[in-house]
Amino acid sequence: MKQIFNPEEIIFVPTQECNLRCAHCFVSKTANRLNLEKSLAFLNDAIDDGIMRVGFSGGEPFLALDFVCAVVQKTVEAGAYFDRLMTNAVAFDDDSSMKNALKRLFDAGFDGVFGISFDAFHAQKVEKIAAFIKEVEALWQERNHVSLVCTKKASANAKTLEMLHELAEKLDLSFDYGGAECEGGSERGCGGYSDFPTALVYKDKLETFMNDGLDFDAIPVETIDFIAENPEDESTWQSDDWFTEDYCAGPGHVYYVHADGNVAACCGYANECRALILGNINSMNYGQIAENAQASCKSGFLGTVYKTGLLKEAKKLEKQGHKFPGKGRTKDNCLFCRYLLQKVKADE
Repeated sequence: MKQIFNPEEIIFVPTQECNLRCAHCFVSKTANRLNLEKSLAFLNDAIDDGIMRVGFSGGEPFLALDFVCAVVQKTVEAGAYFDRLMTNAVAFDDDSSMKNALKRLFDAGFDGVFGISFDAFHAQKVEKIAAFIKEVEALWQERNHVSLVCTKKASANAKTLEMLHELAEKLDLSFDYGGAECEGGSERGCGGYSDFPTALVYKDKLETFMNDGLDFDAIPVETIDFIAENPEDESTWQSDDWFTEDYCAGPGHVYYVHADGNVAACCGYANECRALILGNINSMNYGQIAENAQASCKSGFLGTVYKTGLLKEAKKLEKQGHKFPGKGRTKDNCLFCRYLLQKVKADE
């Protein structure tokens, strides 16, 4: 079904600074930091407008913990709730500072999910990730506050899976392949050692009528495909078919507040492109930014995203004889969106 832009969440990027330098990441590492006063004003107006979900991304949010805790407190006071705080979980000097940081978030009222980017590209020490997860479980007294996000690329998958197996061993977890649990994931019929699990399940999970079938005893594992910094990279255009149109139901329908104050209508790989920027919280209020979003739906690029559909745009360009990279098609709508904005629309 076609949709209009209907933001359901605000994602704050308190800083673009990061403690890691990952080969697959093309987010600019700048000293920009979100203005807390402007951010809280935007948050208040958004909640008044019915947006009740808040998340954090980066950069690395733990490098701007004062900002995050202040926003968390305001979110709790307003009766809104949390989505994910994306983190690499290793932005700490030592184990003590990690525990203190998590305690501050707990005391502020954060009860969302820590989405840990965990793969060969981030290359964290597994024992540090295990310690982070154990501390979250100890503080929150629950097992539904952590998820793992793994970037997939053929040349890196073996190393990422090795890290997942090591983590599973340290936390006494089994691999879950969509219902079939396996010790370490190496048994036949369980997906095999080379396949990614959908979750890591605690072996001592609670078998009660209240928890059975729920995610209280599992760490979900989400996989995302590697996207090259250059949208013309032929290795990412090797599909025989186009992506499935979803009118950006996944990365869209959010206000993504960059560290410089720019607000994008997207949390995907194209969210720094000018056509997806709705305004800046440092110079505009929530109402003005919301008006810009609706104007873009009527006569701007958001109309293509949420009404016409990116797939229709892709097929139109293909029919016109546009030469795409590689085999000429991609399964990733975010990649196509970025290509469209940086390589096609930019030339118009």
